[in-house]
Amino acid sequence: FEAVVGEKFPAIPVVFEQLQARHGLAPRMSGSGSACFAMLPDGADVGAIRHTIADAWGEAAWVVETVIEG
Repeated sequence: FEAVVGEKFPAIPVVFEQLQARHGLAPRMSGSGSACFAMLPDGADVGAIRHTIADAWGEAAWVVETVIEG
């Protein structure tokens, strides 16, 4: 649904492009767009990533950092 949702809500592909350009991330949308995610490398500057998202979507946007053990 990424392409369809991106056409209706252009802010999503714009922030995805910013996250890729500024932080080297490959963000993706989950399901029909209820959430977006990106796999971060060890040592990623989560604060800077949060700042990029807040600049695009405002302070109401939230970020949850999770570690996948394996």
